[in-house]
Amino acid sequence: MRIPHIIAAIGLLLVAGCGGDQVSTTPQGPSVYHYYIVDTGNNRIDRFDTFATPSNYLTFGSTGSGQDQMLTPTDIAFDSAGNIYVVDQGNNRIIRFGSDFAGDDWASYGSAGSGNGNFTAPTGIAIDGSNRIYVADTGNNRICRFDDMTGTNFVAYGSAGSGVGQFSSPYNIRTDGAYNIYVSDTGNNRIVEMNSMSGGNWNTLSTISSPNPSFKTPLGIELDFQNRIYVMDSGNNRIVQVNSISGADEVEWSWAGTLKSPKGLTVLGALQMLIADTGDSRILRILNMQGGTPTTYGSPGGGSAQMMSPAQIRAH
Repeated sequence: MRIPHIIAAIGLLLVAGCGGDQVSTTPQGPSVYHYYIVDTGNNRIDRFDTFATPSNYLTFGSTGSGQDQMLTPTDIAFDSAGNIYVVDQGNNRIIRFGSDFAGDDWASYGSAGSGNGNFTAPTGIAIDGSNRIYVADTGNNRICRFDDMTGTNFVAYGSAGSGVGQFSSPYNIRTDGAYNIYVSDTGNNRIVEMNSMSGGNWNTLSTISSPNPSFKTPLGIELDFQNRIYVMDSGNNRIVQVNSISGADEVEWSWAGTLKSPKGLTVLGALQMLIADTGDSRILRILNMQGGTPTTYGSPGGGSAQMMSPAQIRAH
């Protein structure tokens, strides 16, 4: 998935679409873009309209298992109509509500288990260019895909292990414009790429050249509009960028040893990045993978401009 605030200054627009989670860039118009934080510890989604000094700050969700409620939300995605989808991990379900951010068009899908329509501690979600929904079904060591919030054409792939077609606690999932599927296979400390829900053209990435060659608990995964891959290498407290699953042209970024267990990342149209610095309960913004001193937003808590263990950041 890929997606503005310095963008106004550089005249680029984030558009989620173009077949998959990709971001495409077009000249910026007068539209307002929202930032969304998966505020895991507060069991809610936070939304605001600017980065450095947030405006129009709203929250949606409360603790529970009913309508408009969540338990440990972990990831967020958007369909082509702007509807919002959230992985409601503690309730073993996916929830959907409308772009008005008021809970309209609420729907939920899933229950605890390992069969069709079941999930066990799911964590990641992606929506492709055909609005099909993909879920990293972490506790069942598999990925799932279905057409809509009724579970039409539900299909699952994967089993527990470390071989081809196997996963160990897959955490996140993304798709590109060609419907290739990328999975952070966290327990196996690798990233998996395949071109179908049957595991076609299976490839993995588990090491880079330096300075810490091996991934350690990679969690979030992201693609930019050029299909470069970004890995939230949480155990190493860094972000790794590669040009392809082969690991070509890797670049890594960390910030003076203060990036703590990052889980989520959004790549902006100008190749800026917003990072869910989960362990520090804040969001960081950097201009590129060369980094420098980031702009920070948020502090621990449950009030306005506060968050607890944010798992993801999006702009849409």
